[in-house]
Amino acid sequence: MTGWSDWRRDRVIHLDWVDRRGKVISTTGGEAKIVYEIAGMPGWLMKQYRPGTAISDARLDRLISLPERLDAAEKTLVHTATSWPVARVVAQSRSVGVVIPKASDSFVHAFRRPDGKWMEPKTVNVDQLCRPADELKALGQPVPSEKDRRATGRRLAEVGALFERHDLVYADWSYTNAFWNPQDGSVYVIDVDGCYFGTRPWIGAVNWDDPQVARGQPITTTTDRYRLGLLVARCLTGERGPEKVPAALLGMRDREPAVEVLLRMIHAGTPAEKRPTIEELAVALGAAARVTAPVPVQTVPATEPESDANVKNWKKVGPSATATTVGASAPPPPPPPRPPAAAPARDPSTARQPPPGRPSPARQGTTGSPTRRASPPRPGQPATRPRPARPVPRPLREAAEIVSVLGAWALGLGLLLLVVIGLARAL
Repeated sequence: MTGWSDWRRDRVIHLDWVDRRGKVISTTGGEAKIVYEIAGMPGWLMKQYRPGTAISDARLDRLISLPERLDAAEKTLVHTATSWPVARVVAQSRSVGVVIPKASDSFVHAFRRPDGKWMEPKTVNVDQLCRPADELKALGQPVPSEKDRRATGRRLAEVGALFERHDLVYADWSYTNAFWNPQDGSVYVIDVDGCYFGTRPWIGAVNWDDPQVARGQPITTTTDRYRLGLLVARCLTGERGPEKVPAALLGMRDREPAVEVLLRMIHAGTPAEKRPTIEELAVALGAAARVTAPVPVQTVPATEPESDANVKNWKKVGPSATATTVGASAPPPPPPPRPPAAAPARDPSTARQPPPGRPSPARQGTTGSPTRRASPPRPGQPATRPRPARPVPRPLREAAEIVSVLGAWALGLGLLLLVVIGLARAL
């Protein structure tokens, strides 16, 4: 199979490079006008968008390059379980589509028709897990055990958790957007090029709509938690109707640890911000716990502009940037910051200094011109504190006090002498 790691060409290519149609895969489906195999490039598909589709070059470029920053385990997941776009296709200075990897042939199986004849092999959707056992047998497909269903649910949750860790909103979780291999339970999520960072325009689907989001409102990762939780719950229970899923989950509570998490994810009354994360669901289904990197608050448009030059109405979205370990106890909070040290008491005998930040008065030099002031500190350099005045030695202070007292006595005696002389003359 091919995947993101196998691409060896540029991340932005011209339509001329891929405008060689081989087998047509699809001509219907969402934003895609056509999806076809690229002749001469085995394992790669060209997904061409419909005319007038709003495309952000910046979003696609950021999405295409994201796997470069993932760790080895996440890159493997991207490579084996997603149709992650590998290049943006342009024509006449506009984006017209993306190149995506083709799913492995392990997801392609033949189905038996009601008359007993076999149809041409086709990809198997996760939808097959929601068929009754007798119907699967009639189609010539193996009947999955609870262990098989759990493995498939865990793999779906692992892909969803990858999106969630990097603040990607997929929003299109449903039966038809994930392939399933009945032989080993592996999954393959398609239409990844439709992911947005932080929030994305509303997208609806019958029996998949988030009860906490009004129709037409932007969607965040909290809606992904609801929709993916519902998809996994349906895969585990084999129940298609949303009204039957909760009761079916309760019936397997004693043998499935993920039931409590799923019930909180899909309960209509659970506030969106209180839903368990997809990472919690993955761990409950048996995935290894991992430390999630802090998710930065993204600045993204609520609705995608037709070009990058027309971006308006941006808003901050996304979870708080705190690292957490799913499936482990929370780390202790950091110690409170130390209070600032008290300033040392000033000696009353020292000369008065100007307040911090206020320059000292200019001193007159011998020529009568003011001396040059010190240059202000450069950015990033600490401001130089004014040097405190040197205190007067104690013996000198005591001598000065004695001289002051003697002077006062001398002045008093002089005045008394003048008074006596004046009285003597008067007599």
